[in-house]
Amino acid sequence: TVPYFYGTVGILYNTKYADTDELRSWNALWNGRFANNMIMINSVRDMFTPALISCGYSINETDETHLNEALDILKKQSPDVTAYYVDETCDEMAAENAAIALCYSGEAAAAMDLNTNINYIVPDEGSNLWIDSWFIPASCQNKEGAYAFLNYLCSADVAQANFDYVYYASPIIPVIEAMDEITERTKNNTKGIFNVCLGYSGQQEVCDMTKKLCEMY
Repeated sequence: TVPYFYGTVGILYNTKYADTDELRSWNALWNGRFANNMIMINSVRDMFTPALISCGYSINETDETHLNEALDILKKQSPDVTAYYVDETCDEMAAENAAIALCYSGEAAAAMDLNTNINYIVPDEGSNLWIDSWFIPASCQNKEGAYAFLNYLCSADVAQANFDYVYYASPIIPVIEAMDEITERTKNNTKGIFNVCLGYSGQQEVCDMTKKLCEMY
């Protein structure tokens, strides 16, 4: 496989309605403080991430009893949720239609670039450090074309243009080096948009990666 983007799952929030300190724990999603003012991610694995962590379990938990504990938390939370989104979260948070949102770091960086009141945090308990990748299936009928396409995506100028458009962290070294230079020039920027773009959360040491379901059973 060839890595395409990477990042974290965390809490995007509007600083007018939420304080950083109260979001340092995933408990902020369950304590009712943001009832009818929060967006949850429309992804089963990533939605279960904070629920499992809050229950004290791995994000790769397989015990059915433990999974049901996490499901119970999510069911109880449901009446407090404004909407379940993925790609819409950026625009909704930039428009200040919710106080907080569970989302990917790329969506967070894009929203932060649209509204200076928006910020992003990975709670202290950790989260999911994910990688999106391309792969060529064994049944591929045009492997030469597939390799050419992947080489095109991985070329420095195309990868940079891709990153500039979607805000998700790129594993392509020239893109990382270019962003490192920008980050150094803007290191006093407390918003940290570029750090979020690069998937930096300050909590990588306590983040885990989800395993494929076939590896878990």
